[in-house]
Amino acid sequence: MNPQVLSSLTASIPHRWTELSDAVTVLKKRWRRGKYLKAYVEEKPFETISFKIHGPSASDLLDNFDVVKKWVEDWEAKLRQKSGQPLYSIQYRNVRNGLLGDNQVPTKVVIESFEELVTLLGVQKDVEHLDEVIRETRVRVPALLSWLAKNPMKGVEYHSIWEHLLSTVIWIQTTNTKDLYLRQIDLDGIDTKFVEKNQKILDEMLSEVVPIERVNILFPSSDFSGRYGFKSKPRYTRFRILDSDITCFPSGINEVTLRTEELATLSIAVSTVFVIENEITYLAFPRVKNALVVFGSGFALANLDSIPWLKSKHVIYWGDIDSHGFDILSRMRSRVSSVKSMLMDSETFLGHPDQWVREPSPTNKALANLTTSEQLMYQDLITNRYGSSLRLEQERIRFSRVTRAIESVLWEIGRASESI
Repeated sequence: MNPQVLSSLTASIPHRWTELSDAVTVLKKRWRRGKYLKAYVEEKPFETISFKIHGPSASDLLDNFDVVKKWVEDWEAKLRQKSGQPLYSIQYRNVRNGLLGDNQVPTKVVIESFEELVTLLGVQKDVEHLDEVIRETRVRVPALLSWLAKNPMKGVEYHSIWEHLLSTVIWIQTTNTKDLYLRQIDLDGIDTKFVEKNQKILDEMLSEVVPIERVNILFPSSDFSGRYGFKSKPRYTRFRILDSDITCFPSGINEVTLRTEELATLSIAVSTVFVIENEITYLAFPRVKNALVVFGSGFALANLDSIPWLKSKHVIYWGDIDSHGFDILSRMRSRVSSVKSMLMDSETFLGHPDQWVREPSPTNKALANLTTSEQLMYQDLITNRYGSSLRLEQERIRFSRVTRAIESVLWEIGRASESI
């Protein structure tokens, strides 16, 4: 056989020519985005799909006639399924070649019905599952149908638990959740774990059907309890009374952990509140007249707004000298502008070079609520003035400095009080 003829017979179809698999890949991506299912859910007429086919040129006919012929035959061979029903139709264009004359080659594939599309893509199961979801939604929560039309693949994805999702939506929609914990949802087959696992999809569904005043947008969807008015797990505050003359608890008790909401109702006769991050430092904190010490920076951010009487006290925050320590300080001060820091300055940092360590994941965001000296120290850290990602943890500071710092802070507070 002529080598040139053999070459044309064995040549593969060029990548620039569209094959059926290319069309199916593109159409499946559109399907997964829900493009063709929105109209299906809304029971609107199917819009014919026309997909452009890139095929051979006149020179391709001359150079690779057998390959062109096979490419055309491949398209036409797949026109119908085994039952004889059409999968699609083809529109042709004329390609003229001086030697070979006129030749008809595919230029568009046309899909004229939803059934053709479903069969071509092999997504019959998707449709079956969506049909079940539509039927159940129409009966139980018809207000969700418009959302389902916008998010049909959510129905497909969650079809196996759709009944439970609807039951949960109905229960929350019709129940006053104000005095209930999430654990008190009382439905067959639905427990706290189910709600926590599916809180994102439940949030999307509930946002469509409950009154807007029932959704607390201050809470993200990840805090499902807060967002939909359930009682949240209580916050606790651990603190020590530093003045032995203060007797707000039974004799011999100077450290307690209380629900924060209960602490907010107490009247504790202190003038100064220290907030300390490190537990051992908290436990070792020395006696101070008219003062208490609170353990945990998490307290500072979560509870400042929950304990009104804190704002009438002198609040002193002592955190690590690192980017996150200053971030916490800045956020605290955005809530209580009078918050002061202790041992978070350049003098303390530079006085302990042998105790510097690396901060694992520093931040470098702008902090608006730092004093001039705090801001200078923060900038030195985030610009790596003394080394990359350095930090000085509070438990590494010499304890003699701690006692001197407390005396200095109390002296400043006293002086400020005298000047008022």
